Amino acid sequence: MRIILLGTGTPMPDPKYAGTSCLIEVGGHALLFDCGPGATVRAVAAGFKPTQIDYLFFTHHHFDHDLDYPHLVLTRWDQGAGKIRDLRVYGPPPTERMTRLLFEEGGVYDADLRARTLSPLSTVLHVARGGTLPRLRPVVIAQDVSPGVVCSTAGWLVRCAPARHSEHLISLAYRVESDEGTVVIAGDTEPCRGVVELARGADLLIHMCVLEPHATVGGVARAEEAGAVARDAEVKALALVHMGAAADEPGTAERLARDAGRVFRGRVIVGRDLLEVP
Repeated sequence: MRIILLGTGTPMPDPKYAGTSCLIEVGGHALLFDCGPGATVRAVAAGFKPTQIDYLFFTHHHFDHDLDYPHLVLTRWDQGAGKIRDLRVYGPPPTERMTRLLFEEGGVYDADLRARTLSPLSTVLHVARGGTLPRLRPVVIAQDVSPGVVCSTAGWLVRCAPARHSEHLISLAYRVESDEGTVVIAGDTEPCRGVVELARGADLLIHMCVLEPHATVGGVARAEEAGAVARDAEVKALALVHMGAAADEPGTAERLARDAGRVFRGRVIVGRDLLEVP
């Protein structure tokens, strides 16, 4: 299992930190969790072509977790030349509705897709890449999911549980189980029983971490709170994400690791973009 933190930033645009995204390679598949701004480019920087990603899971639909969705879908389709597997996308509502509004006929990208499937300029490039005519539109199999088993293959299984982030959004945390290891992606959440139970005994918990003053409004977690979740779940390691440039201040990363380490005795990792967690 390979675990790569593609984006560990915040909604604030920053060239050093992409929006939230994590890539897990397991059982011969590349699974993407969240698709925040810059996620597709970060995946390429990590050595993964968009055409290699066949599964996408959304924790929730704040824009810093889903804004790169069209970029991934359209780039993957454009470069795939009709030879790739259909992209399977899972997430809380409105994942299905968002997908329809973006990619179906009459959707946001309908004009682009009509041009790329009908104009000679685009069809010639499609054939040059090994595709055949007529060029078909992308197929995205999107599914709104609820807590329980989300999907599985012979080599891995993904299940989800409720998280608590915003009263206006449905939020989920995901657990990837395989013979190669077990990892939990908590998404954006305050400490909650659902995430603790989902993460029970995992090799790694990836959990958001915020710095004051945002930590007092609810729906989020500070370093020591993420550490408490990791402790209660009895995981082996904790990776803190979602800090962005704030963690670059001198001494901040060390303080975050120390704060989490006061309550959690396992390994604490302060996440950065493109960090591969061993």
